[in-house]
Amino acid sequence: EALPAARGLLSPPPGSPLPSEDWCALPLLAAHPPDFNVRIDRPMEATLGMPLSVRLHVANRTRQLHSFRLSMAENEAFLFCGFKLHHFTLPPGASHTATFNLFPIAPGAVQLPPLRLLCRTTNQELVDAKASQDIFVRPCGVDRRAAG
Repeated sequence: EALPAARGLLSPPPGSPLPSEDWCALPLLAAHPPDFNVRIDRPMEATLGMPLSVRLHVANRTRQLHSFRLSMAENEAFLFCGFKLHHFTLPPGASHTATFNLFPIAPGAVQLPPLRLLCRTTNQELVDAKASQDIFVRPCGVDRRAAG
């Protein structure tokens, strides 16, 4: 005789009673939208010595005023142009975009300087500073169409 799984789950074997039903209550799940929307816009590749921009966009989806601390740490692959530390507040429903201008000084696969966004009101880190943000930096004078 065939195994029950081989006969199919929807049709009981001939002559057997209908399959039984078991009901159990599942715990309620409370799905809430995040308090903040955070997006990082960055290029996937760059050219050695040519400027590139990294943008962080944050939106406050709460009904409270929140204070933020945004910073970008240094690393050996990039030079900065502009502020590395920025404090700002966001009223309910508002958004803010910060731009960091970087100059790559090391070719190859490198990591962008780590970004940190701290909501000072809740003491919540909104960007994982340990998350890898890899980018490929081409040497000067190398055309990517000719290289591929």
